[in-house]
Amino acid sequence: MASAPAASRMPPAVELVQFNGINEFTKFLDDEISRLRSQLGEFLRRLEAAKAKAEIMAKVESFLAELAKGQGGGGSQGRELQLGPVTVVINPTPKQELDALVATARSLQERIVTLERIKKGLEPLQKMPAVDVKVEVLMENKIPTRVFLHI
Repeated sequence: MASAPAASRMPPAVELVQFNGINEFTKFLDDEISRLRSQLGEFLRRLEAAKAKAEIMAKVESFLAELAKGQGGGGSQGRELQLGPVTVVINPTPKQELDALVATARSLQERIVTLERIKKGLEPLQKMPAVDVKVEVLMENKIPTRVFLHI
């Protein structure tokens, strides 16, 4: 299997985002969770299609290997090329596509769970008296890690 994607070797993207109150920040979390759920649904549909394709291709490859009885082969399907920090896959095999979709779906699920936990943890702030509060949020890879309340 190929090495980890280049993105996992990069330092986290860190940004400081301002919100006009807890409700605006909560709405941001709701919108991000909805966006990620939608994205996850699309990847899960693609995952099912790739899984079916991978199973069919495995049967075809097994059949062809049996017919060839060790007579070399090859072709360019699934060949990987390293261009700087990026791996380029030429004609990815169904297994390579399936692995990428599984990793993406897993990552999306983890992000959704993390954002839901953050939202739940911040629920007590919803009870704060109605005052003018500016909210700044330190985010790493679009995940809130620290909340600053400016009262």
